[in-house]
This record gives sequence, structure tokens and C-alpha cells, in this order.
Amino acid sequence: MADGIMDFDIVESNPTIYQILRDYPFEFLYDFLKKGMSYEKNTKMAERWRKYNKEMVEIMRVLKRDSTDCEIEEFSNRWTDYLFYRNLDINLISMYATQQDFLEKHVRFKGLHNLDHSLKKGNPPVLVSLHMNAYQAIVPLLAAKGYRLSYFMDKQTLNVWNRIGESFLGEVMNKLSPIGLPQNSAIKQALRNLKEGKPLLMFPDFTLGDMPNVETKFLGYDVFVPIGPAKIATLLESPIIPIILEKSNRYQYTLRIEEPLFEPTDVKNVEEISISIFKWIEKEVKQCPENWWCWYIFRDKILKTKQEV
Repeated sequence: MADGIMDFDIVESNPTIYQILRDYPFEFLYDFLKKGMSYEKNTKMAERWRKYNKEMVEIMRVLKRDSTDCEIEEFSNRWTDYLFYRNLDINLISMYATQQDFLEKHVRFKGLHNLDHSLKKGNPPVLVSLHMNAYQAIVPLLAAKGYRLSYFMDKQTLNVWNRIGESFLGEVMNKLSPIGLPQNSAIKQALRNLKEGKPLLMFPDFTLGDMPNVETKFLGYDVFVPIGPAKIATLLESPIIPIILEKSNRYQYTLRIEEPLFEPTDVKNVEEISISIFKWIEKEVKQCPENWWCWYIFRDKILKTKQEV
């Protein structure tokens, strides 16, 4: 299938074109590029949309056995639209993040004091999020606001993402300490970064590591619960703070940072902390399940009892 105008590799390999496009107002460029991505006009993009949609319909027929065909189709259509257009939000936020007028007009930062309080105490937090909405854009937004940040990302995506950042974030990239996965030294590097005062962003709605042995209920299913954030936080006595990027409307975003789920003074073990993180993830997914990227991963990595599709 042909690449789309907002695919990461296209943006990464054509920086000059996108740097020129960035001179246009955000609203104009958003609408212009969305038309260029349209699967209603582009036969190759339509083929991609149908592929995504067919796979999701098959998954939902197993996971939502009590739903009607119509309900499954409607949900799958909404999820496919999210997956199809999410790179538009991720890439455009990255392109405009260093422009102060964009941040003031289009991004609301809610709860930054929760992060600031932790940093002022000299206690950089583990930030937990989930693969929802334009989740990767959390990184350039925090960096553009002046925060240093460490985060995990698979090596292949990371290489492309770094080049996109170099093209559009400039010196802001110096605030970022990405860690490629999988690699044996990843956890050691994350611990070093935290000790150096850099908050660590993690996405524990699934794990690329060993299958965890902690279990809980999630969306009515028995699931495995990743324990990485809890282990790191308890080891370094760091708080765990939830963070999520939401889309308020067509051109507006809210970066929401909540109160800590865990403080070093709390008397909780790794299992209890991990389950509380997953309960927060469940709450967020329930609010807008069609904007959660992980339905494939849910079937393959999270479910305790594998479902056949």
C-alpha cells in the first residue's frame, strides 16, 4: 500500500517541504493535509483504511460477542478513522510545538503543577500514559515547555522520530533522552536519566518485555499487568504521575497531568501500584475506547486467556 502524506517516513525524508508548510497557519495546514490523506478520494488510502477496518471487525467479533454486527461495524469504523488520521495530529504538533503562538492558541496544559511540585522537591517522577489519541506528541509538547524528558520507544520508530525532531524541534531536542527498545541496557539507562533529574515517560498498557505475573480485571477480562513503572518508582523512590494528551476539538488539544497515583511515602507494594495504574488506564479507555491504539495488543499481549480470531 502506498505511503500517506502524514506517514512518519514521508515526513522524515522530506523535511524541507514540511518546514515550508509549517509557515502556514496551523488550521489551514491541518485541513489541507487531511484532505490530502482522504481515503474517500485516494484509492490507495482507501485500500489501507479497509485493511485496518477488516482486522478490527474480526477482533471485535471475538472480544465483543454480545454486540450486534451494526455496533461492531460502527465501533470499528470510528477506531479505523482514529488510526488512519492520528499521525496528522502527531506530526503537526511536532512541527508546530516550538511556536509559542501555537502553544497559546491550540494547547491547554492542565495540571503542570503536579509535575513541577515533584521536580522542585528534587524527585523526578515516572510519568505513565497509554497508547491513546496522539500519545507520541506528549514528548515534543513537554520539551517545548522546557521540561527534560526520558522515554522508551522501539528502535525502528525511534530512529525516524529522532530525525523528525531534529528537523522541527531544533535545540529543544537537547532536552530529550530517548531510549531504544529492545536493548539490555534500557532499564539501566532509564534509572540513570531519572537520577539526573529527567522524568521518565512510560506506556504500561502493554510490555515488550517478559510476560508479567501480576493479574487483574480489565474491561471485564482477566489480563496481565506490566510492572515496570512500579518497579522503577519504588527502586528510586519516585512518584508515579499519570499524563494523557486529549483532543478537545478539531484544532485544540489538552495535555492533562493528574495527581500522583503513587508517592514514595505510600505503603504499597509493586503489585498494588501496578494494578492501580491499570485501573487508571481502564478508566481512560472506557471514556473513548475507539481512540485506544492497543486493541491488537490487547488480544495478543494483555489477555490472560488468548482469544482466537
